[in-house]
Amino acid sequence: MRIKPHAVLITVCLLLFGSCCTALCETAGEAVIVPEENWSWDRGAFNSFSGQIDLSDCAGNEVTVCISAGIPYNPKEEQDDMPVFTSLNGSRIVMTKQNDTVRFAPDPGNAVMTFSVSFRLPEKQRVQEVPLTFLVKDADGNVLKTVSARIGKEAGESGGSFYIAADINLITIIIAASAALVWILVLIRGLNEKKKKRTGE
Repeated sequence: MRIKPHAVLITVCLLLFGSCCTALCETAGEAVIVPEENWSWDRGAFNSFSGQIDLSDCAGNEVTVCISAGIPYNPKEEQDDMPVFTSLNGSRIVMTKQNDTVRFAPDPGNAVMTFSVSFRLPEKQRVQEVPLTFLVKDADGNVLKTVSARIGKEAGESGGSFYIAADINLITIIIAASAALVWILVLIRGLNEKKKKRTGE
């Protein structure tokens, strides 16, 4: 039985794509966000939430984690309303040192960073969800990964719900790889059709 070259190429592409996705999934970061029980969606409300981020792929190295919220703040009050870390791994951060950045050295035996965050909702615009972004950086300021999550108001409910977030970089790479694979398969099919026409098959 004769094995066609394009069939071999397709098989190799699929194997490479599968291996790539598997490797990426193994290093994907996760964030778990849990709002406080008395969370309020009222304008200008002060809220807090706790959470954790799996930093297993950064174990053994000190990293800097920065948090930001994608909600419309008043530029004049942004510095006072933005999310700030209030505790790190069970230790309270004194108020004078609370900001949007913390340093953490993941232990290979327990690389999960637990934290608490507080911030205020905009006063002039009502929001029903709070998109959160965590940037994990190395000592030189290079972004190692970006982890996203959101706290959303469910229909008919006043409280928030928690979400497990996927790594944005991982999703982008998978989509790009999928698009490249489809393009390769279309190209191979086109070349095969041209070959059949030339040979009269």
